[in-house]
Amino acid sequence: MKTKGVVQAPSLIDGVGAYAAATFGRREKIGELDGVRISLRSAQQIAKTRKRIHIVELNSLVALDASRAVSSLKYVNHSCNPNTYFRIAYRKVSPFHTAESAT
Repeated sequence: MKTKGVVQAPSLIDGVGAYAAATFGRREKIGELDGVRISLRSAQQIAKTRKRIHIVELNSLVALDASRAVSSLKYVNHSCNPNTYFRIAYRKVSPFHTAESAT
């Protein structure tokens, strides 16, 4: 599973956002975020030099850089009121929906 029912579209917050193109149930898995595993130190350096980052800290040593990922999921949670959370399990990063439903 990669991405289910998520589209990339213009956003007033940061130029591009991920939006639901389907209805998601509470705690329903939306997909899996792809990227390159990098050291947390490298991630921190990248964050200092880029205007926009697509990085998920996996633990105290490793991060996932999704900046080159083609999936719209790299834009999830760019909102001031996010309605998803990421779960890291089995070396995969997956966003899940938190509300009762979203359209």
